[in-house]
Amino acid sequence: HPDFIQLFDRICRVGRSLRVHLLLATQSLNTGGTRIDKLEPNLTYRIALRTTSSSESKAVIGTPEAQYITNKESGVGFLRVGMEDPVKFQSVYTGDPYVATVVGAGEDEAPKAHADKSIRIHRFTAAPIMDARVG
Repeated sequence: HPDFIQLFDRICRVGRSLRVHLLLATQSLNTGGTRIDKLEPNLTYRIALRTTSSSESKAVIGTPEAQYITNKESGVGFLRVGMEDPVKFQSVYTGDPYVATVVGAGEDEAPKAHADKSIRIHRFTAAPIMDARVG
C-alpha cells in the first residue's frame, strides 16, 4: 500500500543498525502504482517461487529462472543474496498438524513424539542437534 512505503523505508534504514529486518511478501508484483524502488537498495535477499512470466522473475531475482519452475516442482524456488547468482532450493510442506512432544521424567531423556508425521520444533541453537526418535 502506498501509505506504508515511507514507513518500510525507515524501518529498513534505521532497523538495520538495530538488527531489525523486514520480510516483504507478495503473490503479485503488480504494485498498483506504488513505487518500491526506494526500498530495493535495503533488500539484502530475494526469494522467488514459480512466477507466471520472465519479467516477474527478473524483477525479483534478476533472471528468468523462476518462470521455468514446473507445476511438478512444488516448493522449488530461487534465493538471491546481494548481487550473487540465484541459488535453486527445495522447501518443504509444513501443513501437517503440530503434535506436541512429551518430555520424559528426566531432563536427559529425549522428547517422544505422539505421532510419526508430527512436526518437531526444536529450540534454536547454533550447536549441532541430535535427533533421537524414541518409541
